[in-house]
Amino acid sequence: MLVNFVFVICILSLCKCDEPKSCSQLEYLGDILERMVRIELKAESLDKELSKTNSEAMSALEELKLERERFRSDISVFENQIKAEKERAELDRANIENNMKQLKQEREQFKSDIAIYENQIKAEKEQAGLDKTKLESELKELIGERFQNEMNSMRELMLTPNILFKAKNVKDRSISYRRTILFTDIIMNNGNGYDSKTGVFTAPVNGTYLFIIHMCLKKGKIFEYNIVRDRNVHTSGRFCGDKLYISCHSANAVMYLSVRQRVRLVCSSTPNVSYYTNALDESTSSRYWNTFTGMIVHL
Repeated sequence: MLVNFVFVICILSLCKCDEPKSCSQLEYLGDILERMVRIELKAESLDKELSKTNSEAMSALEELKLERERFRSDISVFENQIKAEKERAELDRANIENNMKQLKQEREQFKSDIAIYENQIKAEKEQAGLDKTKLESELKELIGERFQNEMNSMRELMLTPNILFKAKNVKDRSISYRRTILFTDIIMNNGNGYDSKTGVFTAPVNGTYLFIIHMCLKKGKIFEYNIVRDRNVHTSGRFCGDKLYISCHSANAVMYLSVRQRVRLVCSSTPNVSYYTNALDESTSSRYWNTFTGMIVHL
């Protein structure tokens, strides 16, 4: 269309007008056509610019659409995240509420336990007070009883006379059957109860007495004995000597004696038997002693 306008303008410029009036009209038309061409050129320029602008606008619109889609995607992601966070927050709140309930229950249980413990402690204190009172009473009784026993023991010790004898050295070591054994050397004789001439102990006071015999035998010998109270055998036994060496043996007897009751050691070995005969030994070096001992232990 623009080419047609240019062609028309060129023809009008080549034409010659004979009349002034016709020439004016042609110039006027040419001017109009020229303006129209300029307008057309401007229109084409504007059309290009509009097309370019439209293209840029479309591109911008597409970018906006993409941005909107990305924004929507981001919004969706954010919404999902917010939803997840909200769900977690709800779960945490539920857990916190459960924990609070559990803590309240534990606190109530703790209060209940404390009350039980306090009651137990109170009961134990009361029982301890009763036990303490009982123990104090028992302790007082025990101390009193022990004190009384000690006082009785001290009184007995103070009242018990010091009666004690010990004698050694058998006069006749070949002593025969049913003969009283005489110990001639008196080591001690508090109370003068033992008589070395007769071998008899006579109780000077009533009480419980302890008697101990210690006899040493020759090799292979046997010694049988009786501890006699008055005329009755109280204790009897046998000592058997070693086949290779001199051997010593001990025995004891505890008995109650009234005043003037007598105690003696009697040989009960079978007579006329070689291993019974001459059984006692007493070393001259004082290594082996035959002894007879007695003492009062209680009134």
